[in-house]
Amino acid sequence: MNFKKISFVLATSALTFTTATNAVLGPIPIYLNTEYRTDSPVIGSIASTIKLNKEQIQASGANTFTELLATIQGVAFEGGAGNLTSLRIRGNKPAHTLLLVDGSKVSITATQPNFDVVPLDQIERIEISKGPFTSLYGPGAIGGVVHVFTNRETEEGESTTLNASYGTHNSKKISISSSINNNGNYVNYSLSKYKTDGIDSRSDNIGGNEEDSDSIDRTSGSLNIGYVFSKDANIKFNILKTDATINYDKGSISDVLKPDNNLLQYNFELNQVISDTHTIKLDYAEQKTQRRTDKYKLITKSFINEFNTANNKLTLGFVDVVDKDIDNNAQIKHTDIFSQWQGVIANNELSIGARVVDHDQFKKHSTFNLNWAKSLNEVTRLTASHGKATNLPSHYQNKLNVLNGYGDVKPEQAISSEIGTEFLTDSGTIIAKIYNTKVSNAFKYTEPDSYSDANSDGFDDTAYYEMV
Repeated sequence: MNFKKISFVLATSALTFTTATNAVLGPIPIYLNTEYRTDSPVIGSIASTIKLNKEQIQASGANTFTELLATIQGVAFEGGAGNLTSLRIRGNKPAHTLLLVDGSKVSITATQPNFDVVPLDQIERIEISKGPFTSLYGPGAIGGVVHVFTNRETEEGESTTLNASYGTHNSKKISISSSINNNGNYVNYSLSKYKTDGIDSRSDNIGGNEEDSDSIDRTSGSLNIGYVFSKDANIKFNILKTDATINYDKGSISDVLKPDNNLLQYNFELNQVISDTHTIKLDYAEQKTQRRTDKYKLITKSFINEFNTANNKLTLGFVDVVDKDIDNNAQIKHTDIFSQWQGVIANNELSIGARVVDHDQFKKHSTFNLNWAKSLNEVTRLTASHGKATNLPSHYQNKLNVLNGYGDVKPEQAISSEIGTEFLTDSGTIIAKIYNTKVSNAFKYTEPDSYSDANSDGFDDTAYYEMV
């Protein structure tokens, strides 16, 4: 069976966005605590990226992360209260969108991300990168990546903020955040409570749905600590916890509602400068999620080396990922080796990366990304990229594969290409890009093997401008 999707996106924003020509490094904007890499960018952005900062998030008027996603142009948002929310990037299925919080994957392997567990009040900024980024972030990033950064490093001094709101359907929210920052050493915490009765959209009484109000009751908190040992060494530690009861619309068959949407995540990060051109980063992240009483645990360990010169950056890294299905005493494990070179040659901005994924049940496979950009003048800029991304079987699919002896099943694979033009004007930026994605070995949920191909072609036309 073959599927072909053609999409067209025209997005215009009246917010003050950072233009694509501001200094950021390589195929994605790169910040500390991103698996890739640094806070000292040197060349221009190549990838199609939507960025929202704290001020823009607050100005949106959204009460939850899913409400905010519904307002973002250029992506296809589905769902809302009473439904499992999903985000489609460039026509790809929701499971091909990877959700990261402070560099750690929140998506359960090969399933669509659970955006309901992310507390909006504790988000510092959001980046949505379109395109194949498996070589950067690991398996799952076929359509793109939604990267959430929580409140971490703050401005120098002390501050405390208290917010409260009330709305229809008995919706109410209260949050408090406080921070202390002294010479790079910081402690900040946030607490929030959101509750709503929701809306009863079912009146047919099918399957016992006579009362089907889609209520939400979410309590969340975060703690971030950073300490600077010297100009060459620092550590960071953060905890994010969300306990939520979210009632979804039931189907036509009566069943027991299982509304849990819980998350507990903590990260420990060590950064050390070895020399003027060499830095290392050690990171340990552990995450526990509960989805409708199903429990999962994700452990990620990474070691990253970064080598810098005036116009070049080379990154070499290792990551070990163990994704456990607690209830079924099963796990998915893979060990990755990755690299990324980024630099400038004859005024051409280049980025080349690759990753080898060694899965514990299936064969090794590799992914790559090739990116190019060139500014023709102060107004016009050309970009192009080509890459391969993959997606691993889910816990359910992995079990079927093993039980049926399909040890040679390949991961889902996608080959994506795009070309684009950017125009910088006095009031903003206009970006136009044409893209194509071909997915092979697509998984079928009810079968143990790969079964299909899917193609997606599209055109993005995005305008960012400032309102005075």
